[in-house]
Amino acid sequence: MILTALPLIASLAAAATQTPWTPADPSGAFADDSPEAVAVLGFNDQLQNRGFHQICDKIPFEAGYRDNNGLGQSRQQGENGFLVGGTNSASRQFYRYPSGQLALIDSLNIDLSMGYSRKLLHTTGPAPLTMFFSSEFQGQSLVIRPLQNDNSCQQLGKLVKVTSFKTAFPLSAKRISKMEVGELWKIPASFQIGIGPQAGFYPSSPALSGAFILSLTYSKQRGGMATLYRMSPDVLRFRVRIDRIQARTLDGQIIGSPLPAINAGKPDVEKAMARALSKPVADVGVVAAADALNTYLSAVFEASSADSTSDQVVLEYLLNPNDQAQMEGLQRALHGDLAAISPAALRKDLPLGGRDAGIRAFLDGLSDANGAAMGASASFAGADRQKSTLRYVHIRLPMFLNYDHTKSRSEDRFVTRDPAQGELDLRSASVGYSRGMIDFPGMDGNLKRVQVQRSVTGVSVVKAGGADGEPMVVYVRQEGYLRASRRKALKMTRETADVMRPVVVPPPVELPAGTEKKGFTGEATLTVVLGKKAIEELVAASPARILEAFAQSLAGHSRELMQEVISGQTVSNPSDVSAAQFLEARAEAVVRDFEKIKEAATAQARTSALVRLISGQASSRLSYDDAMKLILSLVDPTSVAADFLSTINGSGKGAASVARRYLLNAAVFQKPELRRYAELNRRFMQPLPLSD
Repeated sequence: MILTALPLIASLAAAATQTPWTPADPSGAFADDSPEAVAVLGFNDQLQNRGFHQICDKIPFEAGYRDNNGLGQSRQQGENGFLVGGTNSASRQFYRYPSGQLALIDSLNIDLSMGYSRKLLHTTGPAPLTMFFSSEFQGQSLVIRPLQNDNSCQQLGKLVKVTSFKTAFPLSAKRISKMEVGELWKIPASFQIGIGPQAGFYPSSPALSGAFILSLTYSKQRGGMATLYRMSPDVLRFRVRIDRIQARTLDGQIIGSPLPAINAGKPDVEKAMARALSKPVADVGVVAAADALNTYLSAVFEASSADSTSDQVVLEYLLNPNDQAQMEGLQRALHGDLAAISPAALRKDLPLGGRDAGIRAFLDGLSDANGAAMGASASFAGADRQKSTLRYVHIRLPMFLNYDHTKSRSEDRFVTRDPAQGELDLRSASVGYSRGMIDFPGMDGNLKRVQVQRSVTGVSVVKAGGADGEPMVVYVRQEGYLRASRRKALKMTRETADVMRPVVVPPPVELPAGTEKKGFTGEATLTVVLGKKAIEELVAASPARILEAFAQSLAGHSRELMQEVISGQTVSNPSDVSAAQFLEARAEAVVRDFEKIKEAATAQARTSALVRLISGQASSRLSYDDAMKLILSLVDPTSVAADFLSTINGSGKGAASVARRYLLNAAVFQKPELRRYAELNRRFMQPLPLSD
């Protein structure tokens, strides 16, 4: 039914209101109290380290011993299989910080695994159904040291200098006090068990092998991590993370591999290498080369769905590395349960399912007892209970394409020691993809890469007594590229900035000076914060105004057609009738979605409804960008805060770079509620390779 009885509104504001953008320091976007820090750090880490910047970045240096019952061949017991294996290895590699600065990672790894499978259906068909059980223990020591020279090829001498290899063990007060500024030690450990049915079909020929696998897994993981980070000559940050995760995963894979052909050629290669090297060295080299070549030439399609619940506790202490008593207390703590990686710590459950008061009592007891041993109080103690859903698709075509698509939803409940701050509840959703083009055997990186990410988070505070705090919605849009053309770099950056056009003039976009037409690397991030006032304006918007805003968010002929629908006019072109009916149905769904926002009784319910609208989970099924443009056209420019970050690097030696950051209504970013959300989100973020 064509929408009638709704008057045509001339315009929402006649023209976008011009509100000045304030220049700001680009490094501030990575600060712990920046609401986009988690998104920017994770996005940048992928762009920096999954792309192929310098050939020397990807040179691995590894030595170790692996025993998987003959390189992965299971022992058969009738129709059942039993597998026990393990890996002990040491490795060294380069890695890059968000700024592009180079770091050296020394890693010591221990991995022990056991698996057992039992055939469920006694058939002679090609796709047997089995029940499997697996368990795995992983332990690591990681030492990360920043390097002064960012050119990895000029740092190869440090990579291969084995005498400078460093581990976190032994954990002694003397060694800890001698850590350099910027140095980070990480000691993670985890124990995981999984059980579930699996069906597979494994065709093979003399040259190629394949696999079709479908599995359903229930898993439980108990993990922990202790980290030491020398922040300054007088400050050492000691963090402890304790994780408990339960997950249900449905996974399907299709794999095509040239492994039979590679294995057929291995004996001849081993003989040739043995003439120049000893046989043990030749054997290890051939196995490593065969693994790398098989991975490089395999085609993979994988789709998975995972639902999980997790409990996490984070404790933080700021210590003086020059205080001998504190360092000796830290040494004792690291050898006790506080380390979160001892068998005693991994056995413990986290009582995070009860009331806030009980969680705070648990945090108080955990942090104070161990703080007394170190002579220091915890600078932070908090807990997070999370429920999440993840959908994932991966496609790999040999030599040419790596494609990943993810879609997720999550709910978080943050509780800290201070009852006056209340409980922080988050409702989040995200969608993104990455496309890597052209890679090289044995080197994890793509020559060209594109990344896209959208996320939205509803933030609500529940204070003591159940009162609502100030609600917020935080939207983040990200575009990244590696070796893109000048036109592509400019287009992706402008599209990010133009999301703000319905409410203000977009921030300026600038490319490095020069004449290069290709080879640009960079990223653009737009963060939009809708506070209490903006949400109230959305609730107050009338159906007529919402419809006109929806029409204005459309482009070209669709906008004209929607205006005809709103005004009650007969569609002038008969061929447009079906398109008009589609737009009418979409518009009615948009109005219904806004009605649900208005009907929400609490701040948490209201922000949750907004998250569903923006993420396309509501009945209107709008895309992230379209929903955000619609929302921005309904609020006053003074009710919105935004942060636009753009970094673009030219190509070639000595190429120019541009890093710009602009803030809209900058004072909003200093609000205590927003900073608290940002700091908690940052602390409970899954640590990146170069962070704690």
